[in-house]
Amino acid sequence: MSKKINMSFKTKIKIALLIILLLAGSYWYWWYDQTIKLRMEALQVVDDAESFTRIHSAIEVEFLRCQQFITQSEGDFGSFEYCTSFITWVNDNNLR
Repeated sequence: MSKKINMSFKTKIKIALLIILLLAGSYWYWWYDQTIKLRMEALQVVDDAESFTRIHSAIEVEFLRCQQFITQSEGDFGSFEYCTSFITWVNDNNLR
């Protein structure tokens, strides 16, 4: 003899609501976690962009300094070689 488990309608509704609540909570946690990850990634991209801007500005300043140094034609040979190499490097890499 097997017993039939007879659940009432209210019990079935409670179980269904509990399952729906667990699924909604799981989805919310996943969404929140993904949002935090995207926010951290966006902050890293902003930091990288700011760093790039600072580096690009420093390259521009050094490029202009080297151009002035070469046009003056005075100074030691090592600085002249550095400046010509630097200007060539900037032009070869399209940094200007």
